[in-house]
Amino acid sequence: MKRLKFTSIAILAVILLGIISAVYPNNTFSQASSLALANSTSTGHENDYIYLSDLEYITTNNMTDCAQYNLCSKPGYDQIRIDKNINGGQISLLVGGEKVSFKKGIFVHAQGQIVYNLEEYSSKYTRLVAKLGIDASQNGNGNARFEVWATKNDDNTGWKELSHTKDLTSKDEAVLVDVDITGYKYLKIWISSNGSNSSDHTVIADARIIREGYDTSKEVSSLLQPVEYYDELLSQNTAEENYNEHLDWILEREFVSRFGYYTIQNNMRDEGIYKDAITWLIEDDDALEILFASGNMGDSSLFLSDFIKLYQEYHSILDDPKNGDVYKKMLITIAVADSTDRIHSPLVFASSFGNNNLIELFGLMKNLYDQNLFINKDEFKNYHPSLMRFVMSSSIRNDDVLWLNGYSDYRYPGNINNRLNPYQYMSYVQPNYNQGYLYQESNRDKYDQKYLLSKYEIPYGLGVNGSKTPRTWMVMEAGGICWNISRLGQNLYKVHGIPATGGYQPAHEVYIYYQLGKDGKGYWYLGNNISGWGYTATNWGGGHTYPTLLGWGNKSFTKNNVSGQNAGYNAAYTLLAQAALNKEKEYEQSFYYNLVANSYSDLQKKASIYLEALDVLDINLESYISLIDVYKKLEKSSAEWKELALKVINSYTYYPMAMVDLLNLIYPYLEDVDIVDIDLKKNDALNKAINTTSKDNIQPNAIKEIAKRLVGEEKVPLATFSFDGENASKIVLNERYKDYNFQVQYSFDKGQTWHTSLNYIIPLSEEELSLITAANDIQVKISGSNEVYTIDILKGDNIDKNKLAIHDEENIFVGKTDYLEYSLDNIHWSNYNKDITFKDDVQVYVRYKSHGVYLTGEAGSFQFHQDSKDSQHQYISVKNISLVHAYSWEPGNGPENILDASPFTRWHTKYGVKCPDKSLVVSFDKVRYLSRISYTPDDVNGRIKDGEVYTSLDGNTWVLAATFSNWGNNYDTKVATFDAKPAKYVKIVATHTYGNNEGPDKYVSGRMVGYYEDTTKNYDEEAYVNYSIYSLTNQDVVASVVVPDGWTVKGDATHTFSENGEYTFVYTDIYQNEKRITAKVDWIDKIIPTADIVYDKNSATNYSVTATLTNISKDNVEIMNHDSDSYTFYENGEFTFKLKDAAGNIGYVTAKVDWIDNTPPTGVIVYEVQKDGSVLAKVTNLSEKVHFIGDDGTHLFTENGEYEFVFTDLAGNETRLLAVVDSIKNQNSNNEDEKNESDLEEDVVTKPEDVHSNTDNHKDESTQKPTEHISSDDPIIQDILDGKYDDFTKEDIKKIEDALKKKQNVKLYYNVKRLSTPNSDLQKKLEKEETRFQVVAGYYQINATLMIDEKPFKTLSKINNPVSQEFLLPTTISSLKEGYEREYGVYYLENGDLVYKKVTYKDGKVYFDTDALTDYVLVYQDHLKTSSKRDAKKSYTPYVIILAGSAVFLMGIGVIYSRRKMIMK
Repeated sequence: MKRLKFTSIAILAVILLGIISAVYPNNTFSQASSLALANSTSTGHENDYIYLSDLEYITTNNMTDCAQYNLCSKPGYDQIRIDKNINGGQISLLVGGEKVSFKKGIFVHAQGQIVYNLEEYSSKYTRLVAKLGIDASQNGNGNARFEVWATKNDDNTGWKELSHTKDLTSKDEAVLVDVDITGYKYLKIWISSNGSNSSDHTVIADARIIREGYDTSKEVSSLLQPVEYYDELLSQNTAEENYNEHLDWILEREFVSRFGYYTIQNNMRDEGIYKDAITWLIEDDDALEILFASGNMGDSSLFLSDFIKLYQEYHSILDDPKNGDVYKKMLITIAVADSTDRIHSPLVFASSFGNNNLIELFGLMKNLYDQNLFINKDEFKNYHPSLMRFVMSSSIRNDDVLWLNGYSDYRYPGNINNRLNPYQYMSYVQPNYNQGYLYQESNRDKYDQKYLLSKYEIPYGLGVNGSKTPRTWMVMEAGGICWNISRLGQNLYKVHGIPATGGYQPAHEVYIYYQLGKDGKGYWYLGNNISGWGYTATNWGGGHTYPTLLGWGNKSFTKNNVSGQNAGYNAAYTLLAQAALNKEKEYEQSFYYNLVANSYSDLQKKASIYLEALDVLDINLESYISLIDVYKKLEKSSAEWKELALKVINSYTYYPMAMVDLLNLIYPYLEDVDIVDIDLKKNDALNKAINTTSKDNIQPNAIKEIAKRLVGEEKVPLATFSFDGENASKIVLNERYKDYNFQVQYSFDKGQTWHTSLNYIIPLSEEELSLITAANDIQVKISGSNEVYTIDILKGDNIDKNKLAIHDEENIFVGKTDYLEYSLDNIHWSNYNKDITFKDDVQVYVRYKSHGVYLTGEAGSFQFHQDSKDSQHQYISVKNISLVHAYSWEPGNGPENILDASPFTRWHTKYGVKCPDKSLVVSFDKVRYLSRISYTPDDVNGRIKDGEVYTSLDGNTWVLAATFSNWGNNYDTKVATFDAKPAKYVKIVATHTYGNNEGPDKYVSGRMVGYYEDTTKNYDEEAYVNYSIYSLTNQDVVASVVVPDGWTVKGDATHTFSENGEYTFVYTDIYQNEKRITAKVDWIDKIIPTADIVYDKNSATNYSVTATLTNISKDNVEIMNHDSDSYTFYENGEFTFKLKDAAGNIGYVTAKVDWIDNTPPTGVIVYEVQKDGSVLAKVTNLSEKVHFIGDDGTHLFTENGEYEFVFTDLAGNETRLLAVVDSIKNQNSNNEDEKNESDLEEDVVTKPEDVHSNTDNHKDESTQKPTEHISSDDPIIQDILDGKYDDFTKEDIKKIEDALKKKQNVKLYYNVKRLSTPNSDLQKKLEKEETRFQVVAGYYQINATLMIDEKPFKTLSKINNPVSQEFLLPTTISSLKEGYEREYGVYYLENGDLVYKKVTYKDGKVYFDTDALTDYVLVYQDHLKTSSKRDAKKSYTPYVIILAGSAVFLMGIGVIYSRRKMIMK
């Protein structure tokens, strides 16, 4: 009720003060009263103290005599910051050993001072209380000394030192100042730099003037106590007792420990939302439990800031009977995530959060939950806080969150897997989200319909100033590479209420997502995966770190970095953390045991509690880390460390990454023998981990991947392919990738074209199979990886008659018949086997079919003949013949070879041994009448010369059937014909054989023996021409004629074509018939490609010049050294295009430009006084030939004023020079203050070094020297080099880098131009919106140009960081009246909105920081000085009377209200 009563009175007071302000709008008293009221409402202690930072300090602008009397505030570096440190963050000091941030305070760079007029306060507020020191952000640097002075006089006398400090650094404790200021008029705090002022970032924190009698000790909240208080209580009990009975103490102690006792008290001192939020956090039943269960926290100050804002907005829903507990968990986890986790945008690689407003984001996620838009609302509701944290963070714009949820549901309403798979939305291409077509107005309807943009109010097109803002839908439309895909994947899961984070693999990025199993346990999987868990880490090249579950993966000892092909494996700690959460009750108990251990000073007791925590949950990583730290302090023995190492191995056998990492922490404390023992145990454990089963770990494949990585398993092939077999014509990924979720790419043209698939086994179409060649192989890779795996495709074997032949009497093919296929029409093909015979006159085409990785070979043909009808000499098939006897044989050259009907095998008796029995005995399947044998010899050794043939019916009694002699010593098949003899068995005896240097009759050998009842043999073929090259070429082509065995080429068998033409070969066939065949070549091209050059500008210009190739002499010409047929010159020079035609001919065409001129002309204005007193201004000393615009370079002044000369050179570079004359005496004007302000438009000379003056004696005050930033040390130039500015192409950046390497001057210039008229859009905004200022001082424009060696290189459209700028005031601005002070400001447009910025005036110029390169309006307003003496005091009288009357009026209302309340009681 007290708050209500005071609020009602305060509202009446505001109304009354508003009336007074309306009557007297410029009244100083009104402004001061409003300020005091604002202070009171912000603190809740309006009658107790006033923050010094809420009062206006004395400056040269509001006290003209402050410099004379040393009363001006004088900061070093001209910087005083209110409630901020130099970097714009909260000021901070060390208090009680902790870094405490303060909402209120003053930053002053030493050496400097700040001065306040406390005349109207010091009688009531009689003490100054503040904390002094150097901002803690300086990390121990800085050195300064504070002095506090006060005086009651106006003339710089009577100063009294109230307090001073010793020399302080930022690592020193803050000094508390509490001094009496009763009756003092001026307060001065002086800071000495004490030598160098480097890092002297001094702050006056929490500075207040305190009401007399106010007790500051009552500001301390009793809700929380210092850490030592809780330690005293908790250390009296066991860990179990504390867990079961004193959980509130554990939580409060941890809260104080993490956030700092003084920080919390500082935030809770003032009444309001800060105190309310922290009080709720402490007093709520489970808020602190949720907070600490959420996992690791990075920036506790940011968490508090986020949490308080969220609580202020949403505290009313936290008591909702249905969903309050869920909202509570969501609110806390989103603040924890924002303060700690950095997830990255799918649009910009190095970007974390975009423009996200955390309050808005919470509302969006709440809406998704409330509207049942999460895939599983109940599952989300029951998430452990550490899991919910991975849902509540976002790396997309807030206005894309609902869209991504809704659009993905629209695309795949019935298929959750597709809905969550980023590959279902986008293609794999190099990303560029600034392409014009994504913003073109003509595409609005197309993309609106495709992506439902208007339904979800997603803006489309260019910004107000033509800017491009990439949106998430563009990732789907324009595609992206691995990191775009993975980050889209993360956000797809998050907007559907499923935890997800990211990770990196060598040259690749993945996403990691959560899934609740049917067993009720949590699982984590890799999306867009290539390398597996064993090569997945969370840090890319030292930055861009992704969070891990419970923070376990990002410890100092884990392998978390990916650089090049080197990769850590710390992402796998997510599996370990989830295993702990799967035992939630045990994890919670062990977690609190760890917290309890912090309260014990006895190290042995600490160690025992950590061991108790491990007894509860043996895989709690934090317990082991803490235990190892305690063991170090206790200096445990090697035996004790070994015992701990064995415990680690037992706990983490099936989490080998944790085992290896923790053992590495233990190894330094083991003795040699113990190291060996632990090595062996570790190896055993790793061998077990390699064979992990589902009984050992719920995700065995992941553990096996990690284990194989750790023991150095060799990398297995990515994929295989075969033309035949079980997976014929399919690309099959390695078995280890069977459960992985990534996109596969494969190419048949060396990576020129990529086909894609999401399948583990990829069937190839007939069209794709036709693309496979031995030259190009099959290349396979995973999207996002640069690693290409090549499946080596080999040429198929062509038909070689030295390896394949027909046996015309067997009617079969013999020799190399594996994978042989045949055709009777050379079109339709069938597999061949020995059961297929050709008994008629038929030409059979054969080839080796594709198999394994071999392509189909070239076809050949063979002629079979009809079986002989001569019954007296009929051939007996080998299938009817069996081997009975041969005396000996060399291994691999057995006698069965002579009976296989193949000319490619042989029988040869054993080498080096004379064979005593040179006979070969066979049997027929039945009695047959043998009438002939044939013999095909082998090499000389053992070749039969003379012999005998015997037949037998029983194999015992032999009859001589025939003899033969003097068979030739050659390879010819020999035949012995004789009268037919009945035979079941046949024996051929070699009575004499040929031999080489070993002599005759030692061996017997042969390739084939034929047995006949009939015989015949013949074949026929055609000659053909073979070419060395068959495709377009600039090389010579060799043609060769190929003829069958026994045919003869007459003349040359080859001919070399050096140019297109024909040549006829002549040959004879076996019958000596002469034949001809003509070779023709028409694919030789040795002409070099040529082209002409055209330029888009052919005369002097200050713009870039583009040279374009035209009239290219051939089609299909490739430009080898440039990505297009145009080259843009930004400066004079040459560029040679390298042209290559399809035949490989190389040509060169050179473009040369020497007419680019970016240097504006220069000149000097001289003045000549004429006899009549007028002044002639002339532009002289011109640097080049120019064209004057509007005059001839002269102007006659008949009265004082300004005149602007404008001239350009031949390239169009413009220079403006302002002539100013003020020496002409005007006899017609008596008022010196009347000046005619011309419409000026002035600019600096383009050359930055030419800061000129009109004459030696008269400087042009309106001309400003451009601000310059020099070299790559400039953060903006560095950002340009880092690719953060879209204005600069890769080619531009390369030129800048080259310039820096050459030690050229690289500078950034900011040119300020004063305009005669305002920007129309800006003017309209000023007219529509009420502004603080009425008087326009001038119109200005700021632009920035990057210069290289004083030459303009490129103009920037924006800058990312604020830069100090200055405007020179017009000389015609009205004078300031006595007793008034002037306040300046500027207006400009930002994204279509009017922005006001206060500026600082000094010496005829105004100064301010800005990042806007745009048009400005400089404005000002004059008002009475707040520190006016007698006149101001007189003017207060009526207002004091009014205020006193108002106070009486309000007190009357208060009495009436109070009495009414008593009557009601």
